[in-house]
Amino acid sequence: MDKNQITGIVLITAIFISYFVWFAPDKEQLNTNTEVITEVASDQNPTPTSIIDTVSESLTTTNDSVQNETLFKQYGIFANAISDKNEIQEIKTNNLTVRFSTKGGNLNYVELNNYLTFDKKPLIIADQDNFNNSIVFETKDGLKININDLSFEIESINDTSISFFAPIGNGKKIIRKYSIHNELFKINHTIQFIGLNDIVNEKSFSFTMNQKLKQLEKSMTECRRASVLNYFTIEEDYDFIRGSSKEKEIEPLENITWLSFKHNFFSTAIINEEGTSFKNVEISSSTDEESDYVKEMGVSIPFPYSEISSGNGYSYSFFFGPNDDKILEQISEGFDKNIDFGWPILREVNKYFIYPLFSFLSEYIPNIGLVILLLVFIIKAILLPLTYSSQVGMAKMKVLKPEVDALVKKYENDKQKSQVETMNLYREFGVNPMSGCIPMLLQMPILFAMFRLFPNLLELRQKSFLWADDLSSYDTLFAWNGLDFFPLNFLEGHISLFTLLMTVSTVAYTHFNNQITTQTQPGMKTMSYLMPFIFFFVLNSYAAGLTYYYFLSNLFSIGQQIGIRNFVDDDKIREKLEANKVKNANKTKSSFQNTLSHAMKKQQEKAKNRK
Repeated sequence: MDKNQITGIVLITAIFISYFVWFAPDKEQLNTNTEVITEVASDQNPTPTSIIDTVSESLTTTNDSVQNETLFKQYGIFANAISDKNEIQEIKTNNLTVRFSTKGGNLNYVELNNYLTFDKKPLIIADQDNFNNSIVFETKDGLKININDLSFEIESINDTSISFFAPIGNGKKIIRKYSIHNELFKINHTIQFIGLNDIVNEKSFSFTMNQKLKQLEKSMTECRRASVLNYFTIEEDYDFIRGSSKEKEIEPLENITWLSFKHNFFSTAIINEEGTSFKNVEISSSTDEESDYVKEMGVSIPFPYSEISSGNGYSYSFFFGPNDDKILEQISEGFDKNIDFGWPILREVNKYFIYPLFSFLSEYIPNIGLVILLLVFIIKAILLPLTYSSQVGMAKMKVLKPEVDALVKKYENDKQKSQVETMNLYREFGVNPMSGCIPMLLQMPILFAMFRLFPNLLELRQKSFLWADDLSSYDTLFAWNGLDFFPLNFLEGHISLFTLLMTVSTVAYTHFNNQITTQTQPGMKTMSYLMPFIFFFVLNSYAAGLTYYYFLSNLFSIGQQIGIRNFVDDDKIREKLEANKVKNANKTKSSFQNTLSHAMKKQQEKAKNRK
């Protein structure tokens, strides 16, 4: 290396040393530069965690956007009221516990506080499992909206009322208000749409209410027999459908003021405002024998949007309560028909005679068994004149039985002639052959009225007497499970002691009665002894109160017959009949008797011509 090269290297080295010494940065500037370099490096080489956070945030934003778009496509402007939030609000009064949901602003639970089911559980007549009511409408864009999908907010609440609103946006909203009438078991509901006239198709509103009726009483068979869908029109016409098969019964109805899903002793109903009615109503009722529910019932009603969008909204009421005549009469016109008092004649007897008498006695006598005993005594006392007249008529027939038997034997080959001569004999002695039957027939409305009253009498429910723990259902002497034998299938796995006593007493009464009647057909006596056993199979699962009443009635009837027979002397009756014979010897036939004789003679002539 020559001198010049060495000199050059020294100079270059000196220059570099001088640069770093004179131009070196201070510590503060160095720290700042280090932070900048670190930040740049971090941006250029991000960590895995920051990558996940960035992607997650991006996906969430994308999903929300997609979900909002989906909701808007499904609900349109009503998507603003869609939320997963759901709060349950409970209002409890003396009679009702009612729960409302902010999801739909809907009523979805009703419990009757003062009643229990047959197995002593709280009587929940409606809940989310068995009860649904909804309002569905369409927008002018063709979107179908179920109000139960919308989320509501509580506007106000107190001890007996609650108000919800669903904000749709731009001042548009849906309002639902409920008011509980504790004493009447009634819940009034008002729905109102505000600012939605340009969005909603006003002809599309439809209310539906469906309920699966729970088994509230001991006998499923009786529950299904007694459960019906009742309805009443503004013209005061009442009707019902039973839905006794798996096939649904659907009928369009007009001018309906109320409809009810009736259990044995309770009802769920929808009621219109006084003086108005539901139009074009469809109802359905069906029974599934394999189901644990009694029946399934439903109703669909178009609602008037013009009233929903009015200043006061559209109002109607629900009823969840007992079939108590005093309460039902206050609900709506004809609403008391939810108590099945029977066909028109029987209904009048029950509603205006037997039931008021029963209620009067119940106010002063706490034991229902004693009330029924006293009821039988009073009714038998009132009917005593008819019973006496019937017994006297049968006694007259018994006195004339030898003469009647002689005529039957004399004309045994000519039945027409035998009948004519028998009628002449009765006329001769002044005896009406129907005198023993007519008084008994006049008592039949009472007998059948009881058959319809006791199984529907709320006052008997869960009232005990002697061995029966519930007079509104069957009592049990013997019970069994799993036996599949044809006659026993009708007994539904038990034998009722009151029904057994009723049957034995009916046989005894029949035997006693046959001793003083003049039945000429052998088959009639056999049938009279067979009928009590037929009724045993029929009534075995009916209310114990009913069979207890029939048992007492038979005992009183036997006692009355024994007493009357002590006052009826056959010899004196014979003397009276002989006197009638003398008195009627020269008496001409009445126009009715002439007509009857003429008709019987014509029958004789026709019979001869046929031969």
